[in-house]
Amino acid sequence: MAREISQRLRVGRTRLKLDYDLIEDCLRHCSTKKEIAGLCGTTVDTLSRVVYRDKKLLWEDYARPFYAYAASTLRRAQYNKAIEGNPALLIWLGKQWLGQFDRQAVALQQNVDIDIKNLSTEELKLLQSDPSAIGRFVAGNATKTIGDSANGNTNKYAPEKFEPHENDTVVTYEDLTNADSDRTGTEV
Repeated sequence: MAREISQRLRVGRTRLKLDYDLIEDCLRHCSTKKEIAGLCGTTVDTLSRVVYRDKKLLWEDYARPFYAYAASTLRRAQYNKAIEGNPALLIWLGKQWLGQFDRQAVALQQNVDIDIKNLSTEELKLLQSDPSAIGRFVAGNATKTIGDSANGNTNKYAPEKFEPHENDTVVTYEDLTNADSDRTGTEV
């Protein structure tokens, strides 16, 4: 009898019961914790507490296998579409899974002083006919644009890997700063 009275006089809120079929379906469709809490009519914190109370798992541990299933299903669908011949998807998957990438030419323009008195007539003619050949005469930190269209090596953005052609005259950053200090009599 005392037990019956205590059950009738129970004070406080009723325990929240979650629809785990709905939650698991939402997780399989990559719904966020906030979206699922909204569908269940509760807050994110309460959702976590009730899942821990009912399943004895943290939310992240409970949701992980469902998110993995969703990712696997999506990956399989993308793979099948790519194999069917979708070129954009093939390119994207190649970049994501195989580490492939597009090579993009990067050209940074910078004003560079070159003492033209030290250039031969041949080198001056080359600069007149092909201004992008400036990279053949300037290397290192003075410029990041390495252009050698005469040899088919244009827009190489890798000054640390710059290897001059056998006919190149290479001027380093130190040479340029020394030339400036010689002219003005002060260090740059």
